[in-house]
Amino acid sequence: MGGRGGGSGYSPNKMMNEWSLPIVMLQAAVCNIVEKLREQGLWVPAVTMTGGFSSEDQVFKSLAYGGNTVTAVGLCRAAMTAAMMGKKNRETGGAGQCTEAPADVWQYHRGAVR
Repeated sequence: MGGRGGGSGYSPNKMMNEWSLPIVMLQAAVCNIVEKLREQGLWVPAVTMTGGFSSEDQVFKSLAYGGNTVTAVGLCRAAMTAAMMGKKNRETGGAGQCTEAPADVWQYHRGAVR
């Protein structure tokens, strides 16, 4: 399940920011649905939450809040940004040469400090 603020960053901003619920609300709804499925003896698939996670403490909180419902958390855009920065660093000649993020990264980061 993907919450608001998720996506690769290539989706239109309006879609990423307004077409879903904040991840905390979405996770609560998913946990309630999974509980009802289990009560009915129905099969429950692995549940992965994504959308807006950017640090390990957010991942731990989601896993803790999800109890035995949430099996994984996707740290998607944060990992892609790190990979893009590594690529940019390599292209500019190695360690210490990359002093700023590529211009297109900042448009997808809420509250970014340049």
